[in-house]
Amino acid sequence: MRAVKTLTVGDISFEVRELTVADIRLWLQELINSAEPDLVAEALFNDISLADIPRLSSLTMAQVETMTPSELRQVIDAAKGINADFFTLRNKLIQAARVLPAAA
Repeated sequence: MRAVKTLTVGDISFEVRELTVADIRLWLQELINSAEPDLVAEALFNDISLADIPRLSSLTMAQVETMTPSELRQVIDAAKGINADFFTLRNKLIQAARVLPAAA
């Protein structure tokens, strides 16, 4: 059974949930097929993209956009707590991307 944690940050109550293997495969496929990245979404936090937060929680992207970085950090910390393997994989992929030659 997948782990789920209920949080309230500010005036928003939501769930942070553990990803399934299928969820992780879908995330990777969407990452591979993504068009141009949103620099703020990709660079605001070192350990996660803003676009990943709705995948890891019941928050919508519209809700994410209204939250402050310190509020989002609470969401990220909870997500990391129940998705350690996903974050380990994400870090491995980032490290691999740094050593692979750029596509011509």
